[in-house]
Amino acid sequence: PREGAGYQRLTLGNLRDLSLADARERAARHRAAVVDGADPQSDRVARRIAAKNVLTFGALADRYIQDYAKPRKASWRNDEGYLKRVRKKWENDPIAGITRRNAIDLLDDIRKTAPTSANRTQTVLVTLWNWAVEEEILETNPIAGLKKRAKETPKDRIVTDEEIKILWP
Repeated sequence: PREGAGYQRLTLGNLRDLSLADARERAARHRAAVVDGADPQSDRVARRIAAKNVLTFGALADRYIQDYAKPRKASWRNDEGYLKRVRKKWENDPIAGITRRNAIDLLDDIRKTAPTSANRTQTVLVTLWNWAVEEEILETNPIAGLKKRAKETPKDRIVTDEEIKILWP
């Protein structure tokens, strides 16, 4: 190395998702790019900024359902359902412009008519934003650590005599 040459760290990927062979291959590609004059760290930051400026909530939600929810969750249709109200409000909004306050206001609106649904929607949004952070689409989750918007109370259900007759056999 040249005297005074600066070094930068570059994350190659998530340890759980990246084998040693893949990490070595990525490192070799980045080394070759640097030798050719590229700056992988600056390129990554520029891509992230460009994605933030262009990516809408609707597009991010589509990617979340296709790339994360469908392959990993049997309940992905529930996620899609809870995102309907959110999409109605934010479909074409740039994801970078959605703030914690926007999310609180939306969840509080949902809570007025459906308190449990507000909590489930919040859970899906947290998962969506955490996934976007892991995928390096976003830098932070705007609602990380936000307390549930509604207090949930368990419901009592009493089975009628007619229902017992149906269930008994």
